[in-house]
Amino acid sequence: MTAPSGLTLGTAVDWQFAADVGVRLSRPGPASSDYTRRQAIEELATAAEKAEPPVREVTGLIANGRVPSARHVHPPGLARAAGQAQRVRAQGAG
Repeated sequence: MTAPSGLTLGTAVDWQFAADVGVRLSRPGPASSDYTRRQAIEELATAAEKAEPPVREVTGLIANGRVPSARHVHPPGLARAAGQAQRVRAQGAG
């Protein structure tokens, strides 16, 4: 295993452009009624809440403070959030 080189992408990547491409390439979710979509989102949020204690126990990860509730993010929103997070991360590393 080699030591990290210390190289970063810094400002070499246009994260807004990357997010825009991600939004354009993201596929729509499966066809469903509003009721079915709401039910699925509620079930996923409940499952995430129930999973938190066992995950903490197994991983030993402890959050400082309250862990926010899980949120459903549609693919275009996820692409935008990921692009924003990488941009902020790159600025901090640059």
